Amino acid sequence: MFNSIRPKSLAGIQYIEAGNSNSPHKIVMLHGYGADMMDLYSLHDAINTSKYFHWIFPNGTLDVPIGPHMTGKGWFNIDIPTFERALRMGEFSKLKPTGMDDARQKLENFLTALKFDLSTIYLGGFSQGAM
Repeated sequence: MFNSIRPKSLAGIQYIEAGNSNSPHKIVMLHGYGADMMDLYSLHDAINTSKYFHWIFPNGTLDVPIGPHMTGKGWFNIDIPTFERALRMGEFSKLKPTGMDDARQKLENFLTALKFDLSTIYLGGFSQGAM
């Protein structure tokens, strides 16, 4: 199944698609830290809406280490000491991760480059991709 998937690139973001590309309704799903665009791909079958929706799975733009000689993707870096300090001090909800604004801008550029009516896009994500 995955061998036939052909990644595309737009506005500096690699992505894959599934479902009905002629549908005016788009679902854009963002993966979590260390995963990649394939991570949520099976949702288009599991939720069984591929007939009615055009699914888009972008790749995070950062390479992140996930193990020896292995990398995944991320939307922005995670500064663990800063997160832990904010948790200890009860200020986690006030914390804005460094790089989040850049990630948001890249995603906005990607969505604009897709040339879809933004009111037809359902945007979702898991973990870091939901941030």
